[in-house]
Amino acid sequence: KKSDPRPKNAHSILLKDFQISTEKYYKIQNFHYQATLANTFAESVKNRTFDIVEMADYDCFGKYIRSALEKKNVTYKKIVLSLHGNISDSLRFSNYNYQTSEFDRNALKFLELCHFQTSDIKYGISPKYIDYWKKIYESEIDYFDPIQFSSIDLNLTINEAAKINSVKNIKPNLLSVGRLEARKGHENFLDIVSYLNPKFYLNVNIIGEDQFLNKKIKASTALREIGKKRSIQNLNCLGSISQKELE
Repeated sequence: KKSDPRPKNAHSILLKDFQISTEKYYKIQNFHYQATLANTFAESVKNRTFDIVEMADYDCFGKYIRSALEKKNVTYKKIVLSLHGNISDSLRFSNYNYQTSEFDRNALKFLELCHFQTSDIKYGISPKYIDYWKKIYESEIDYFDPIQFSSIDLNLTINEAAKINSVKNIKPNLLSVGRLEARKGHENFLDIVSYLNPKFYLNVNIIGEDQFLNKKIKASTALREIGKKRSIQNLNCLGSISQKELE
């Protein structure tokens, strides 16, 4: 995003048009979709040279990325995988009425495993999720502590923050941050908020990339409906925002 600071040696690259039907978007386990995604990325950076090519594990195009990059004359040293959360478990744990068959989940798990195996280097910010993958596939995975990359004052205790807000007569905003999928616990967050007296807070903000639950319904729509049923006031689904805006 434009509001995020960008290192001087970092440059954006225009992504080529992604030609695939909208319906296939909701079928992430579709092999053709993932192959098209890999080819689109490779076409966008053809004839370029990189030290690393980094992928996130909530995509599954790793099975095709090496051959796609080779065809487009893209050279690189390593492929790096960042561990955020796989989609197959998100669908399995989902309680937003997203229905998917066991066959589709197994196809997705196969693509996720290929995606994982393709990478040369793997890292994550959750020890629990790292252990999850180590039980599935024996591999070295580096751990990055996300706190060291944050500019938030960790020495400011909850009580101190509450005292500052009280003196300044400021009501806090309540935040739940993460992709809008059931595994992130946004519905649990709304359950907790429903027990709070609304006079003690200003807004209830859910921050994170939206997800489609089916061909028509987005997770933000489902969460707003849950908030309405729990009589939660001033509920906002803000989508993705920059770290500066979050802080």
